[in-house]
Parts: sequence; structure tokens; C-alpha cells
Amino acid sequence: MLDQYGVVDEVRNRRYLLEKTQHLVGGFGKGPGDPPDLLHSYFGMVSLAFQGEAGLRAVDPTMGTTERTVRHLKSLPWQ
Repeated sequence: MLDQYGVVDEVRNRRYLLEKTQHLVGGFGKGPGDPPDLLHSYFGMVSLAFQGEAGLRAVDPTMGTTERTVRHLKSLPWQ
């Protein structure tokens, strides 16, 4: 939303998420050793998507979902 991606060290962010907070059963925890939860899993995936992580679709920051979903929602006849 603020278009300030340059303030984040992408390499360190990715390493922290994947090596420290990713859980064996899937998802991300709040911190190292914490169990995964929906909130931190969502934000972890979005963070990686913003960085252009392979296999993740681009995310619209204002809607909090993929750009593909936003295009689909805009194409629907809302009456």
C-alpha cells in the first residue's frame, strides 16, 4: 500500500520465514518455535508473494488477495 518494498531486506525476510518460522506441518508461526496459525501463515505467504516468490501469485495489497481474484471480482455483475 505504501510502495516501500525497498525498506525490506528480501533475502533476510525469506530466510527468516522459511528457516525460522515455517512449521513442519505447514504454515508459519509468530516466531521461532511457535506453532503455525492462520494470521501469521497468511502474512508470511503475502510477504513472500510481494517479493515475487516463485510459485506464488501476485497479491493486491488493498484487497489482501491475489490480483487474479480481484480481476474476477471486478468482472462479476454486482446487482
